[in-house]
Amino acid sequence: MDTHTEQLWRDGAPPFDGLTLWTPLLAVGRLCEALEVIVAVLETYVEQRALQTTEDWHEHDGYISMAYEATWDQLLGALSDGAALRRSSPEDDLVRRAWRDQNDTFYLRWFTYDDGDPDDDDPPSGGDADLTAPRAIVDAAARQLADIGLDVEVGPAREFFADHWGGAGAS
Repeated sequence: MDTHTEQLWRDGAPPFDGLTLWTPLLAVGRLCEALEVIVAVLETYVEQRALQTTEDWHEHDGYISMAYEATWDQLLGALSDGAALRRSSPEDDLVRRAWRDQNDTFYLRWFTYDDGDPDDDDPPSGGDADLTAPRAIVDAAARQLADIGLDVEVGPAREFFADHWGGAGAS
């Protein structure tokens, strides 16, 4: 998270006053597919076209990173295939690539890994994603993901982020 996003979370302000949808661990191709569905839903709901992206260290150690201006084309480019998704992802464990619009309508994150044991239940290359947004957006994304056969979980955003806090002094 950057300073702005962390303050929104701590204050329970949008989008953290809404819901968070999260996927299970998925193979990288399936993760790209899920993210494409989520982004397509976001494009229908989000008025502000300017985006920001950052490395989100929330689960790792709570480090506050810098946000950078980004475009929808950059976001879509990161989802074009598994290699692009991995290139756009931070390399540290439990550090996610995060995206938000400048109106704070949504907060989208993912992480990838590429060192799983093929004998584990987890895919050897994959990751997961979460979307924090108002109920209407989360519900639409959950329906669209169900249409492609993907079951997701949904819960209150503030609780989700509190449960996944890696830093000191959680609120």
